[in-house]
Amino acid sequence: MWQRFVRTALLTGIILSITSISSAQIVGTIEKVWVEYGVKVKGVPGIRIHTKFSLKNALNADCAILANIQRADGGSFAFDRKSDPGPGFRGTTTIGTSYNTYATKDGKAVLMSKPFTSPYDRADYADTTLFFPDWAFQLRGDNTNKMKLLVIISSGGKEFVRSAIIEFSRPMGK
Repeated sequence: MWQRFVRTALLTGIILSITSISSAQIVGTIEKVWVEYGVKVKGVPGIRIHTKFSLKNALNADCAILANIQRADGGSFAFDRKSDPGPGFRGTTTIGTSYNTYATKDGKAVLMSKPFTSPYDRADYADTTLFFPDWAFQLRGDNTNKMKLLVIISSGGKEFVRSAIIEFSRPMGK
């Protein structure tokens, strides 16, 4: 009788532990986001978005980091497929990377996501990067090309951390 009670108690404890581990929500902190200019990937010029962040309760979690860039004035990007030197833009892979890039239907944002799986329960990511080619922004000489950037980290389609809005200007350059 005593052995049966101990076995039942141990099994109950194990089941409760597994349940609490699997139901623990992922917690994230974005410590820093910065923009690097003058970057070239496979000869294509653009900008690189850097993000430093940490996760808790994330062991083997399938996650994604998403960057959303919009014009600061709320205007639309003037997408022109002729200026797309890559293998596609809307909803496809770009420049031989595993990034997914696309434009919103209203043309008001350029989005890019990059999937990743956390190998640890607590993980620190010192510098995760996303590359945006210049052609995605349709930079114009008649304005200052001021933009707003928001970085979001999600898992299972649920956002669990977002950055502050970063404002930056994209110089024309050649």
